[in-house]
Amino acid sequence: ILTHNRGILLINTIISVLNQNYTDFFLVISDNSSNNDTFNLLNENGLLNKIDYRKRKIEYSSFDHFNLCISEIKTKYFMLFHDDDLMMSNMVDTLYNKIKSTN
Repeated sequence: ILTHNRGILLINTIISVLNQNYTDFFLVISDNSSNNDTFNLLNENGLLNKIDYRKRKIEYSSFDHFNLCISEIKTKYFMLFHDDDLMMSNMVDTLYNKIKSTN
């Protein structure tokens, strides 16, 4: 999940991802914020131990932040999500089953 100074929205996004039926995945938060408010909110809500949190040392443009996240992917499948998106509880399961059923 890419985020930039919208920690309040991010909390709901994280919860929607963690509430998936299919749970064999890991969740990375790429924090491109100009302050530490997002980290503080994640810490206060007990979410830091449930995610891979990456605070960016400099503030990137949206395009550069996106490309940085793409460059760090080490898995066969991935999904980029933004801090204002919500995931339906069966989304990962549905996508995974679709991938498995096709070439």
